Amino acid sequence: MSGAWAPGYWWTQQEDSITITFETAATQTVVDVGVLFAQHEIRAHVEGETPRVVGTLHHAVLPSECTWLLEKRMGYSLVEIHLQKSVPISWPYPIKEDAADGTPMDAQSELELARHYESAGNLESALEHTHRSAGKGGAAAMLLLGKLSQMGPKSPYRLPQELDKARLYYAQAAMLGSVEAAYLRGTLHQEQGKHADAVASYLHAVSDQAIAAARALDRTRKGLPQY
Repeated sequence: MSGAWAPGYWWTQQEDSITITFETAATQTVVDVGVLFAQHEIRAHVEGETPRVVGTLHHAVLPSECTWLLEKRMGYSLVEIHLQKSVPISWPYPIKEDAADGTPMDAQSELELARHYESAGNLESALEHTHRSAGKGGAAAMLLLGKLSQMGPKSPYRLPQELDKARLYYAQAAMLGSVEAAYLRGTLHQEQGKHADAVASYLHAVSDQAIAAARALDRTRKGLPQY
């Protein structure tokens, strides 16, 4: 769980939800409070007070599953608002207008959103957020883009096959520590007869499978029997 102060309220989040709380006068009752939920907006008001929780949400919520309550405390009342996320990704801030630093989504959140769109059949948005994740240094997204470039029309995305681009994505992901990317880059080199490059990529992978492939290929290059 993470959270912080924002202008006029405190917020916390879990994987699938956001909780916003703020204090109001002890004399306020539930009839004095109103909270309106929309997929991308929220407006909470208390009678006689300037609205503090109002604006555009950072990401979509499920309005029918959002709730609020008023708790009576010693000397004050507490309004607690529960937002149910549409997609279980991390939010930098609940309300865009309150984000002092304009923190964007990180690479992992972009990739999780891409997976959500893919599962929903929206491949265009899925590909867009995968590219965003890769642009923010996401090795997993680079690996995925490499696979899609290698598969070409055989993938559900039906992209053109671009092996040079696949090698580039694999190389970038490998530099960030992806063993699988290094291995797949090696297989591409091997298929194109670039055996020395393939051996280097396999050794970069530092996995049992990759090292075995590198040794076998090296022995083939030297005309030695396999064992």
